[in-house]
Amino acid sequence: LVIGEATLVNESGDKKGALQLLERAVSKDPKNVTLRYELGMTAERLGNTALFERSMRTVIQQNPKYAQAYNALGFTLVERNERLKEARTLIEKALSLSPNDPFILDSMGWLYFREKRLDMALDYLNRAATLRADPEIIAHQVEVLQAMGRHEDAAKVWQAGVRRFPDNGQLKRIGKTLPGAG
Repeated sequence: LVIGEATLVNESGDKKGALQLLERAVSKDPKNVTLRYELGMTAERLGNTALFERSMRTVIQQNPKYAQAYNALGFTLVERNERLKEARTLIEKALSLSPNDPFILDSMGWLYFREKRLDMALDYLNRAATLRADPEIIAHQVEVLQAMGRHEDAAKVWQAGVRRFPDNGQLKRIGKTLPGAG
């Protein structure tokens, strides 16, 4: 119930209120990894990277099989383009726990992109996309295809993504980087 309430508070525009709600809930139930994970994710959306990282590390410590915590921490490091070696360890652990999770496959693809290993990046992103249609996965595919110089393929993937998710801001932004698309 607390997570549902925090989601509603967050969606109403009160991100800090959602964070405070989750902080109170975690202080009452510190061993609840689901609450702590949500606290961390809310902190990350607010830019509180210290609380995010602390929360994810606590989740991992309390439940070493919580694949999404490894993935969230690893992906965030990749997104910030820092500590990529640590990010790889975290994402590989997440993949070992949940090998067909499209979001974890996306994270590995994005890590390979950051490492400029574009063929591997595209392979993981394509695997993720076959498992789930998601605007972030599509945006990552477009960026990798562009980096590979495959601009026509990038435009086709982007166009299909925009047809499926016409209001997605991330896809709209990446469309502006495509010749003739944005």
